[in-house]
Amino acid sequence: EQFRFLCFAWWHFWLSHNNKVFNDINFSLPTISRAISNCLLNWANRKKFDPDNPAIYSQAKNVSRSTPKDIAWVRPNSGWSKLNFDGSKRGDDNSALGYIIRRSDGLETIIGAQSCGQSSILISEALALKAGLSATKFLGLKKLTIEGDNLCVINSLKGVWTIPCEIRFFMVDATRDFHYFYTVDFKLTFSELRS
Repeated sequence: EQFRFLCFAWWHFWLSHNNKVFNDINFSLPTISRAISNCLLNWANRKKFDPDNPAIYSQAKNVSRSTPKDIAWVRPNSGWSKLNFDGSKRGDDNSALGYIIRRSDGLETIIGAQSCGQSSILISEALALKAGLSATKFLGLKKLTIEGDNLCVINSLKGVWTIPCEIRFFMVDATRDFHYFYTVDFKLTFSELRS
């Protein structure tokens, strides 16, 4: 328990230091203390899967399976661009990210992909978003729809969920980029969408 606290504390002090050095954002000890407390509370309250719990088993057993529907990419409105991002993970724990930015006529503006090394799928999803946003800014696009298939990343962007500690640094950087755009829209897409 003390080691977990030390890890959370060290990470938040490191983040605060970098925010001061690179973004000129001041921090205070009470702010860092609250952030550490929130992370520890989120960690303690996380849902734990218990295969021996009959309530969980019966809920999973009664889930209805729907037949797959045809899903297609939808063009953004005229004058808008769309950033689709995704992360993936192989069995050997290596992960990668990818993104594509398309105009309203459907033509690709830029496509990017890179290895993320041995990181979680959540981290590769957040890195894909960040890389896609950087490319969008580079292209000078101002009206953007962002689509991804990771509910945690999308709901963190919308402010519906608390950003998980694992991706907080990447998400804070991503949300800072939003001031560059005239308007940004977020959408959750289904993982079956691969066109």
